[in-house]
Amino acid sequence: MFTTSRPRTAEKSDCEAQLSNPRGRICCGPKEPVYDTTQRTIFALHSILLSAWPSRGGVIELEGPTAVDFTHLGLDPLNPPLRRDPDQAAEDRFCQKLLALGAKWWDSPARSSFIGEVDDLDSRAMLALDEDQAPWPTMRERVWVRVGWPSDGGLWVAEFDTNMPDIQDEENLLPDNAPWVLLARNMDEKCEIIKRIGGKYYEKLADYEGAAFLKAWEEKTDGEVGPLLKTTYS
Repeated sequence: MFTTSRPRTAEKSDCEAQLSNPRGRICCGPKEPVYDTTQRTIFALHSILLSAWPSRGGVIELEGPTAVDFTHLGLDPLNPPLRRDPDQAAEDRFCQKLLALGAKWWDSPARSSFIGEVDDLDSRAMLALDEDQAPWPTMRERVWVRVGWPSDGGLWVAEFDTNMPDIQDEENLLPDNAPWVLLARNMDEKCEIIKRIGGKYYEKLADYEGAAFLKAWEEKTDGEVGPLLKTTYS
């Protein structure tokens, strides 16, 4: 599963931050790290994460966006934005664009980071699950999703369960050729690749009934496993 979790930051006085694993988390010693809630583009060790901060709370993250996705979002891959929009109305509009590409709407940055640790089989995270100290990943949280919007209308969606612990759909696991989508040179090619790896076509977004957050902006009022953590730009 080629994904990223939210990098963690801490005060420089605590220690020198360093990338600790392929997901790009930044660990800085014994203190609980704080999260930078103004970040937009985050460069992890092997991937990129695009974040958006909805007025309803939580954080929306698009894992592993490609140059095709950046172009679709109206972003310049050569000058990726590092900070969120200080205007909340504009930020909410960007949130909807990310959701339309298959982004996940996490209850909080901490939940995103925790599920990343579960995916990495981190011993502390697994112990927390085994001892019922944290909820297991929901299908929405664990599913791998890629979305394409073809030039002739409609949308293509590929979604698969992953090898994260507690597999829920063994008949629909992430195929080995899933990284093929990274080779698309434009959105139509991305749609064709999604089709070839087992994606499904929908004439309109309203027809979608899968596990992803594609229609969450119109439907979501609560978190997946808890409340949506409200954040403000500062």
